[in-house]
This record gives sequence, structure tokens and C-alpha cells, in this order.
Amino acid sequence: MAFILKTIVVALTITFVRCRGDYTADAGSQKLVACLRRRSVPISAISTPLETVNIRLVYTPAVVVQPTTAQHISDAVICASRTETKVQALSGGHSYGSYSTGGKNGSLVVDLQTLQEISVDNATGIAKVGAGVQIGNLALGLFDQGKRAVPHDVVLANGSYVCATPTSYPEIYYALRGAADSFGIVTTFHLQTQAAPTTLTNVRIVIPAALDSKERATDAFLHLQQFALNASALDRRFAFGLRLNQTYFGIEGVFFGRRDEFYQQIAPELLRGLPTPDPVATNVSDLAWLDSLVDQGGPLQVPIGPNPLHAVVYSKSLVTQQARPLTRAAMDAFFDYVLHQGRSSPVPWYSIINLYGGVDSQINVPSVSFAAYAHRASLWVFENIAYSFSHQVFGPAELGFVDGLNRAVTDAQPDGDFAGYSNYLDPRLSAAEAHRVYYGDRLYRTLLAIKRRVDPRATFWNPQAIGVE
Repeated sequence: MAFILKTIVVALTITFVRCRGDYTADAGSQKLVACLRRRSVPISAISTPLETVNIRLVYTPAVVVQPTTAQHISDAVICASRTETKVQALSGGHSYGSYSTGGKNGSLVVDLQTLQEISVDNATGIAKVGAGVQIGNLALGLFDQGKRAVPHDVVLANGSYVCATPTSYPEIYYALRGAADSFGIVTTFHLQTQAAPTTLTNVRIVIPAALDSKERATDAFLHLQQFALNASALDRRFAFGLRLNQTYFGIEGVFFGRRDEFYQQIAPELLRGLPTPDPVATNVSDLAWLDSLVDQGGPLQVPIGPNPLHAVVYSKSLVTQQARPLTRAAMDAFFDYVLHQGRSSPVPWYSIINLYGGVDSQINVPSVSFAAYAHRASLWVFENIAYSFSHQVFGPAELGFVDGLNRAVTDAQPDGDFAGYSNYLDPRLSAAEAHRVYYGDRLYRTLLAIKRRVDPRATFWNPQAIGVE
């Protein structure tokens, strides 16, 4: 379903690096190792470079520990605090900034890969999921059940191990759901399961002719935007977005219903006035739950252990406001950039423009007081990303190309009140810039106050963490 996801998951394993700093264990690191050994915390590496998915940024942790119990994590955090070592957790290793390996040299990395529990209480429907479980394995483990978060078991900066809920440690519970890497290490997620749908319709409608000109591309996008804001057209059962690069223009999504319902209720207005789709590349199919997930992202089961998939990556995001829909001027500028600079770009790239708002958006229903997520009035979320599976250094041309995708929109719509999405983080932003675009001033002040109370020494740290100046 997403042509890019399938591209990335076949990435080559590359051994050279981009930003690997020299690091030699100092006296503080030696004290850290000694403390960890006294407490019998399993150590897997000392002063060894550690690669994540993005090998553009590779760091050397002081120590990597591989806990098998919550007590191991608690002891590791206590040792780090006593030796003034920064801490970050590593689960899937998908951070675009390699923050799961510290975001700098010399951190303590807590590798959660051994925490693989997936169990369901049949009486309550609540699943317990270890923090090292990746999403595909989780889908297989639950199989016919969905999920939403309830409590979190978490280790805090003082080494205490608590269960955070809306009534017990409510500030922690709130902060974890949006800024967890600044506040603690979750060991177990408790998820309220729901029955999976029996049938979904995966939608991939490819329209090459939309890229014949910037005017045609803009017309197509503005039609999709109007569709998303039309209460008589959009059914909340249809989640969709636009995937594109210089040669691909695809409407991709999932309809929680049958194929015939999609064609009767959604497709007529969705496709009205658009160029004719490519009949070969277009695919709209009824699928069972797991088959739908595989079609979207490839095989679900992934091996436990270091992630073997690597690429050189640089990503930027853009969150637009439902109250300020994207203008013709903004999208003309964007597609002009796509059709000119995009066709001569120095690196492979793609953009995803997913609908987060629109009519009856359930993402926008909760208030900012519900969780530490600022964008409850959004419309679209862009991910603009360049990647390479070859030995390619990203210099000013490569990085500047991605920057230009964002600027094309923001410069042409200066009153757009644009924000950013922290899961598509841009490590080149300063801490202050990241705080502003990812959280907004009001939410950031709330999180900063919590941070100062529960982690005053900033034990949990990365370059854009809450409290970094």
C-alpha cells in the first residue's frame, strides 16, 4: 500500500557511517560500568558504535544494557544518575535522529529487545505488551484484536518503578503519551483490545496524469481537500492520504468496510473530476485484517534483535491546520517544486500527505488535556523524506532539497500556522525550534513543569528532549 514502505524494508545493510564521533570511555563511564556490574545489570556493549535504521547519524553509547527485568532497568537508571550519564531507551531503533542511541556519544542505552511479552486477559480483554515488541509482531500476537492504551508500567528518573494511570501518577501518564523519551522507560504497555474487523478494503488509486502539470496536480489535491471537508462525502471509516514523488501520485488508504460499499459510498465523490486512474497500478481489494496489514507494510513478523535494515535518511514534517486549509498558491508552489527540483533531485525521495483531520476526525476529538499531543486541530500531516541505500553522503544539496519541499508550502502560505510532527523528527532543528513546532508553547510549558518535578537532573535526554535549551 505505501510504495515507500516496501522500498525501505528491503534496504541494504550498510556498514559505513555518516556522523560517527570518536568516543573513549572516561572515568565516569568506568564508574558507570562498575555500578552496573555490582547490580548485576546485563551489559551487551561498552563504547561500541550502535547503528539504528538511519545510519546518517550513528553514535557510540558509553554502555548498552539489555535488561530482562524491570529491576535491571531501575538499577541501570540509578547508576546513570549517580554517574551523571544521560539515558535513552532503544526498542525498534526507528528514530530518524538516532535518539534511541542517545542522540550523542556517551549515553547509557537501555536495549529493550528482550521484553517481548504479549498476553491477553480473556476476561477483561486487556493485553500486556513488552516495550521491545515491534508493531508487526504485536499484530500477529493479538491477531484478531485491536488496542488502545490503558496503564503504563514505567521506570522514572529516580529509579522507581510505577504503574502510571489517569489516577495514579497522572502527570506521568499524561506526559508519556506524547513525550515519553523525556520522562521514563516504559517496560510494559497495557492495551485494551477490541475485536478486529472481519473485512477491510485496501485502496491504492494511482493517477499518473495528475503530474502532467502543477495546475493539474494542484487541482487534484484541492479536490481531495474539499472531499475531506465535505460532511456528505467523507465517511470516517475511510482513512487515506496522498503518496507521491516526481513520477507517482497515489491515493492510498483503508476503508473499514467492503469493497462494494467503498465504490458505492466513497469512490464517486472521491474520484469526481480527477484524471483517469491507471488500471494496472490501481488496486482496491477486500482483505482480512492481517492480510490488510501485510499489503500496507510488508511481512509482519520481524526477528528479535538488532534491526538489520539500514538507510541514510533525512526527514521533515509539516502539520497543517483544519481552520486554515492549504491554498492554491501553496500547492502550486509545492507541485512546481516536485515537478522541477523533484525530477532532478540529488537523492531518492518521497512525500506522504496523510489526512489527520477532516470531517468527524477521531484524532481531533480529544482535547490537549487528554495526552501530550498538541495537534488536535490538524488537517494534513506531511512527511517529506530523502533516503539512500547506497554509499551516499547527505551534504547541503541533499538536505537542502528536503528543506525546499517544506519551504515551498510555508513560504507561499505565510499565515498557515504550520507545525511539525515529532515522529517524523528533524534532527537539524534546534531544541527551541523542535519544542515550538512539535508541542506548541502551551503544551511545552506544561511538560517542562512536569520534567522539572520528576527528572530535575535531565537523566532522560536527547538533543530535542523536554528541558533541553
